[in-house]
Amino acid sequence: MTNPKSTLRIGWFIPWHRTLKDYDRVLASVWIRCLELIGPLQELGYKSTINQPWAPMDIAIFVRLQGPWAQRLQRFLQLRRVKTIYSAIVNYYQYEGNMPTGSYAMSRQQIDNCIAMTIQANAVLTASRHILAQAQKYNPNAAYVPDSVGEKHFCLTKPVSDFERSPINLIWAGHASKAHFIDQVMASLQQLPVKLTVLAEHPPDLKTPFKFVRWRYETFPGEIIKGDICISPRVLDNSYDLGHSNFKIMVFLAQGVPALVSPQDSYVEVVRNGFNGYVCQTTEDWVTYLQAMLQDRSQLAEMSRNAIESAQPYLTETVLAHYDALFQRIAAGQPVVQGEYPTG
Repeated sequence: MTNPKSTLRIGWFIPWHRTLKDYDRVLASVWIRCLELIGPLQELGYKSTINQPWAPMDIAIFVRLQGPWAQRLQRFLQLRRVKTIYSAIVNYYQYEGNMPTGSYAMSRQQIDNCIAMTIQANAVLTASRHILAQAQKYNPNAAYVPDSVGEKHFCLTKPVSDFERSPINLIWAGHASKAHFIDQVMASLQQLPVKLTVLAEHPPDLKTPFKFVRWRYETFPGEIIKGDICISPRVLDNSYDLGHSNFKIMVFLAQGVPALVSPQDSYVEVVRNGFNGYVCQTTEDWVTYLQAMLQDRSQLAEMSRNAIESAQPYLTETVLAHYDALFQRIAAGQPVVQGEYPTG
């Protein structure tokens, strides 16, 4: 027996871009937590609109919008009896530690806007458990729903025969301005038979030798499986970096690429030592664990299979069921129930 299709109407409010279909130009969090969900939700019966305040809707979801205009729009929609959801993707609730500067610097205004949207919203969805803990201080009706990996796009599988080659190809993907973390671990790893590939929007300024590949949405899945081990080092001395989701490594795991990661909360949620990768607590761990992976290539092949298995709860088809349950509760005015959602 199949569940009846939903008749709910979703109004999405996102930063406007004239080419929303060009994911190379849209914020990654917008296509991950909005644009890639619209099609699968439509298959469940949901109807969606984007940035149309006057369209009929039952639920309005604000993704990467939180300023005074968004706050006024949220109040306006609630007066129309529309239930509102604030999608908390970045930890704009705290300003603690050695915070990022430059393009990722955080302002007091951003924090105030985030808190205002959170307090006013009927419900809050967060991209990590760390952000959830902060959001619940201002709105108890909050739930963690992980970033989902679209299995139709990230549909390739890492050939296990690649793990026999030398040097092993370490691979990192992200914004170029965040790649400086790589130098902090690669200085110790260069003594090993490894090379490095960096996927970013432009070549980062690194001391470490690397092969640069320009990040493109369409080619990303194919580039992922050219890597043998995903690395994701992070500095965890500030509230901004502590709040990140695990999407950055999940796309690699989903296609069978094991991961070496820093002990960021979202990474620890999915990476199990010796199963699908390793969590590196210290610089020495990066060397020790990578040496172990290099010495036993059969372990890498097994980790590859385990990586795919560990990604299953984070695929869009699975996460969508949790969105569906959540939307139905919110539309009915019921509180969200944390026990219904992924536990990692």
